[in-house]
Amino acid sequence: MTRTRVISRRQVLGLGLGALAAPHVALAQTGARALAVVELFTSQGCSSCPPADRLLARLCGENNLIALTYNVDYWDYLGWQDSLARPEFSDRQRAYAKARGDAEVYTPQLVVNGRAHVPGNDEARVKAVIAEAQAQALPVSLALRREGDALVVEAGPGAAAKGASVMLIPFAEEIPVKIARGENEGHDVVYHHVAKRLIPAGLWQGAPMRLALPAGEVMGETPCDCVALLQAEAGGPILGAARLRAG
Repeated sequence: MTRTRVISRRQVLGLGLGALAAPHVALAQTGARALAVVELFTSQGCSSCPPADRLLARLCGENNLIALTYNVDYWDYLGWQDSLARPEFSDRQRAYAKARGDAEVYTPQLVVNGRAHVPGNDEARVKAVIAEAQAQALPVSLALRREGDALVVEAGPGAAAKGASVMLIPFAEEIPVKIARGENEGHDVVYHHVAKRLIPAGLWQGAPMRLALPAGEVMGETPCDCVALLQAEAGGPILGAARLRAG
């Protein structure tokens, strides 16, 4: 059973991108799909999560899609301490709920472009919300690249958003976990595009911006992929996104 915190399933299934409107730039009618960002909040201690984890793995291979996994820690009391969880990931999920005003924090929860959320194990609904997101372009261009020992982020111009900031998220391609206790006792689960940290990199005021950060401090000793997000305030919509591959 999907774990919930103050959740109305009717509201979850009825919530689409149109319910949380924000300025977007419409794509020309060419059939092209825009970039979308999907963030899965999952837990090793939640029996409803493995199907969502497998779906996220399939989404990782799709074009025009940035997929990330965040393991949360609030189900640890059920008997298994999630080995990939960080309190900041749970805080990010709560910030989304606060910004939406619905208080809906649960696992597995998938958030698209920082706006719509759906149960991460409902494949039909997940694909429908992603398709809706990919019908519109993110409003601000964002680039992420490596220059020597630095990671460089460049954001284009756009309408300034309250508290908009750039965040860097280094992640592991996949991490296998043997779960010894709790609701998923005895299961081997492989997590994909697993976020390691959330790193605030700088504020964006609407004008073109360039940031350079030490690559080693962001990614650690082992090179890994990294995502840059431009996001409006805490839990606000994602305005721009870019991915850097380690190889």
